[in-house]
Amino acid sequence: EAHPQFHADVRDYLDLVFRLAADALDTYDAAKRALGALDFGDQEVLLLQAIRDNADVRATLAAELDLVLVDEFQDTSPLQLAIFVELAKLAKRSVWVGDPKQAIFGFRGTDARLISEVLTAIKGWGGTIGEPLTTSRRSIASLVSLTNAVFEHAFEPQLQPEDVRLDSHRKDIPGQPALLNWNFE
Repeated sequence: EAHPQFHADVRDYLDLVFRLAADALDTYDAAKRALGALDFGDQEVLLLQAIRDNADVRATLAAELDLVLVDEFQDTSPLQLAIFVELAKLAKRSVWVGDPKQAIFGFRGTDARLISEVLTAIKGWGGTIGEPLTTSRRSIASLVSLTNAVFEHAFEPQLQPEDVRLDSHRKDIPGQPALLNWNFE
């Protein structure tokens, strides 16, 4: 791994890969333009530009937005966060709900760490942080206990075990196991 030719080959390979990716994106953009089409990312960028740059859009939204509600915030991308922040600045009130333990859209650019950053910034924005929900109303006690045992330490260092642990609202169902182990041949 120390040979200069190996490093040159790796550098050339990476240059080719990134050029290929850039060419693919350019071709995709050209195809969209030829079709007069937009994808979801384009729509997000255009919306953010309209909210930030168009005084009429800002005035209309400020006059009409009573509440911005962001649910499943843990699945927010950085671009969507920028949109939500701009909308929240214009609304009379905003409420954001999310659970970093349930983040599932990392493959499309979301980042559950955004929740931590937003929580740190909220007070500076004049906002308040509500109490976290610590009771599962969905699952029975034995399943919640199992989940706690498996996941209490899985999110460290971002979350401490006490931030992950839940209490159960539902009682176990007599005669019904919480977990079944099925073996298939």
